[in-house]
Amino acid sequence: MTLYFWILGVIYWAILQNSEGLDTLYEDIFRGYQKTMFPSWKSHKPLQIYVNLILSTINSFKEMDETLSIGLTISMHWKDPRLSWNPNTYENVTVIPVTTDDLWLPYIHVGNNAEGIKPIDEDSRFYAVIGADGGIYWAPGTILNAK
Repeated sequence: MTLYFWILGVIYWAILQNSEGLDTLYEDIFRGYQKTMFPSWKSHKPLQIYVNLILSTINSFKEMDETLSIGLTISMHWKDPRLSWNPNTYENVTVIPVTTDDLWLPYIHVGNNAEGIKPIDEDSRFYAVIGADGGIYWAPGTILNAK
């Protein structure tokens, strides 16, 4: 849960930075970026994605129906070198919050969902934070109804 609040703090801090620097940075790092391309496609190393599951709430547990409904946050971190920059070039901006519409995301789904298989973050969009080193932090939440 601490990482989740840290990410929110970074987003607010980044928004308070010079917005002109953020606009220029956003345009520059996403120029020529293709979200359909795997982040480490030029590298011979596998992409490491760090995942933390955070149980937020237990909404319901029905023993007779063998169902469980929980609120879940999945905190993820990986590096995409295509999205790195030198902070000195952009007024010392070290992080930038972005929508996930134009960003490569790992495909995460719940296999034993009571409502069938569906990807996480399908219903709503959660912001991601990109660091100057290309590190991406993304923490989508979902309601899991497992059977």
